[in-house]
Amino acid sequence: MEAFDYAIALNPENSSAIYNKAIVYIDTMRHEKGILTFKELLKHEPDNIYAMVTIADTSLKLDDTESALAFYRMALEIDPQDVDANTGLANIYMKQKDYYNALYNLRRVAYSTDVDYSLLEDQLLISYKKTGVTEYLIFYLLSQYYLNKFDNFNVYIDLLEGDEHWIKRLYALLPNLKDDKVLTKKLLKGKTS
Repeated sequence: MEAFDYAIALNPENSSAIYNKAIVYIDTMRHEKGILTFKELLKHEPDNIYAMVTIADTSLKLDDTESALAFYRMALEIDPQDVDANTGLANIYMKQKDYYNALYNLRRVAYSTDVDYSLLEDQLLISYKKTGVTEYLIFYLLSQYYLNKFDNFNVYIDLLEGDEHWIKRLYALLPNLKDDKVLTKKLLKGKTS
């Protein structure tokens, strides 16, 4: 920290030193100081999405949902497809029972393999059970697939049996599932043409 402070004293606009100082604060659980330091970085780099998302994630740890929402949205103004910001917003919206907006953000990251589904899996299942909306089941299945939780995946995929529309949607998101002939036959057995 002394080295970062020294570098910043020599050049108050040293973005690299400010960034690294903020990371040290976050990594050492000094969240408030980390947020303040990332905000300082944003004065020099106003389009730094990583800083915005980190402020949002850290705000959530401090139970400051409003700040988290604001910084996730700020990040999405710069890059509407940012995986972390969309994931964070979807998680907040599901917890707030704003299922429409949650799906909007989930759809933006549906084809990404970079989604941290460990943050979403519980809320996805809760949202499916509360709403009965099959699209939440699809996202829950994606979470179980990418988290290698195949026991849960196999239990919940049975709920799609015979539903050709959603089976095709799942295959579009996980194309290698089509290679599983036994699964395909089982899922499409209830199909009516």
